[in-house]
Amino acid sequence: MKKMSLIIATIVVAVVTTAFLRYNNKYHDTPNDRLKTVFHQTLGKHKTVIVFHKKGCSTCEKLTGDVNKLQKMRDQNNQATIVVDYMNLVTRQYFEQYHVQ
Repeated sequence: MKKMSLIIATIVVAVVTTAFLRYNNKYHDTPNDRLKTVFHQTLGKHKTVIVFHKKGCSTCEKLTGDVNKLQKMRDQNNQATIVVDYMNLVTRQYFEQYHVQ
């Protein structure tokens, strides 16, 4: 019985660790349906950080963990962080609007 409990506990730890690593190693893009609202609400209130990234960009992938920490910290302080991906056709307009290449 103890052996079975140990196996189950090990599996649970492995699943939770994998889920955490996957969550922390990908960008949490602002949902398309919230973009216009978020941009409109944040204008003038306080500084807004806009994170531009592209799936498959090695430099972007190296910064994922740091960006997620920044986003979490800013969320806790009710500060806006908008995350957009160049590969998303809906958000590509923001790359053009802010002259991001």
